Amino acid sequence: MSGRTEWMIYGANGYTGRLVAVEARRRDLKPVLAGRRAGPIEKLGAELGLPVRVFGLDDVTAAAAAIADMAVVANCAGPFAATSAPMIDACLTSRTHYLDITGEIDVFLAAQRREQLRSGRSRLWGEVRNAAGKRRTAKLETANGYRLTADGTIMAVQYLLTNAPSGGYYTPSMLLGPRCVEQLPGSTSIRVK
Repeated sequence: MSGRTEWMIYGANGYTGRLVAVEARRRDLKPVLAGRRAGPIEKLGAELGLPVRVFGLDDVTAAAAAIADMAVVANCAGPFAATSAPMIDACLTSRTHYLDITGEIDVFLAAQRREQLRSGRSRLWGEVRNAAGKRRTAKLETANGYRLTADGTIMAVQYLLTNAPSGGYYTPSMLLGPRCVEQLPGSTSIRVK
C-alpha cells in the first residue's frame, strides 16, 4: 500500500454512496467512483467530474486488480452480507484498506472471525463491578479460538493422564489452575486493571 493516495467509493450510485460522493466532491476530494453497473456509475462520474471504474465482486481476483492502486476502499454497496466478504478478500489480496458503512452485526462478526483466522489471534476483554461500585477490567490475548481449543484440550488430557483428581465436574481453571490459559501457546498474561 505504500505510496498509494487514491481512494474509492464502491457502490457510489446507491443512496448513501451518492451522499458520500457528493460530500467528498464538495470538500474538493476526488475519489474514484465504482460499482458493478456502468450506466449509473458513469452518469454520476460525469455529473461530479470524478473518475469511474466498473467491476463486480463475483471475481475476487478481478476486483483485487481493480483496486490494486487504491489506498482505501469505502464500501457503500449493500446488502453488506453479500458484498463485504468478497470486497474484504479483494482488499486483503491487494493490501488496500477496507471500510464500510454497514450496521449489520452479522457482517461485523464475520469480519472479526476473518481477522482472527488471518492473524491467528483472539483478544478477550472482561469487566466486573462489586456492590460498592469498584470496577476491574481484564485483558488477554491468545492464539485464535480454534488453536486455543485444540491446545487446551491436549493440556487437559495430559493433566488427566498424569494426575488423579477425584471424579466430578471441573472447569479448566478448577482442574488446571486459575491462570491455566496463560500456559497455552500464543497466550499473554492476563492483565488486570
